[in-house]
Amino acid sequence: MENNIQYRKTPVGGQQTKGWSLEKKLNLGDHKVEDLVNHPAHYNAADIECIDAIRAATDEGFEYYLQGNIMKYLWRYRYKNGIQDLEKAQWYLTKLIETWHVLHVRKRTTTQEDTDDASKS
Repeated sequence: MENNIQYRKTPVGGQQTKGWSLEKKLNLGDHKVEDLVNHPAHYNAADIECIDAIRAATDEGFEYYLQGNIMKYLWRYRYKNGIQDLEKAQWYLTKLIETWHVLHVRKRTTTQEDTDDASKS
């Protein structure tokens, strides 16, 4: 069996986010390999992904949680898991960018609605 790892550029965060990510594809024949960066099985329980539970529990602190994880994985990549830690840092950075866009679009929309309501009064 030959192990091939292929990388290709994919857009990050849809149309609003400018940037690219490297998507890893493992070609291992009939063998399935767990994705330890994007959706590790040990972070899923009862159909709830851990990151979603953390977002719900931390509310506005979620951005700080993401920043802390980015720093952690960048800090340790040379000493622990190498490329896997860099990919995890990239995953958390992508999540932070997505969160930032959601919060700022929501804030702009709410501010615009408030302005529209005030002008109608």
